[in-house]
Amino acid sequence: MFWPRVSEVYRPDSPLTVVDELPNEQYEGWGYSLAMLKDGNGNDVPPWGNTAIFRIFEGGMTEPVYVNKPELTARFTVNVLAGSGILIRALASGAVEKLPMNEGDEFIITPGQAYSYVNASEKDSDNDLILHDVAMPAFRADDEIKLMACRVDISDYPTVLRPDGRELNLAKRFYDLVFQACAGRLVH
Repeated sequence: MFWPRVSEVYRPDSPLTVVDELPNEQYEGWGYSLAMLKDGNGNDVPPWGNTAIFRIFEGGMTEPVYVNKPELTARFTVNVLAGSGILIRALASGAVEKLPMNEGDEFIITPGQAYSYVNASEKDSDNDLILHDVAMPAFRADDEIKLMACRVDISDYPTVLRPDGRELNLAKRFYDLVFQACAGRLVH
């Protein structure tokens, strides 16, 4: 199976290398591919963190997730390398944002926030949204709660449980924006 890789469109400065993640149902279902940056010895960069590169295709987005990293000072620093998009974000305060993402922009995601990145390129433009995402401290699989299992199955506002068993209640507007993005109706 052929799935467009990040390494086809992103070349880091030496001595860093791009290690493409294998395509899976999650990436294919949402319309993106992912790669990690490594140093010459195969270690994550930067030290005590890691860097992911997202390649979000036309009509694609990342699955909506809630950040539950236990370190209160943790942060994902996201830089837009190419393309245009939208950041859908629910803040810990309960506010919901729909922010335009353009080449050169930087965004910070912190624990207690939910988010999704959406490619907002014009139809048939073949413009991928390329994001450079640095996690400090390093991202671990249990640092996020996936809010929806698959984009084709969304029809209601899901109830999500935190690891401590408490219910996570996000603003309805967050899910409304995610549903609009899934339907291809979310624009800048």
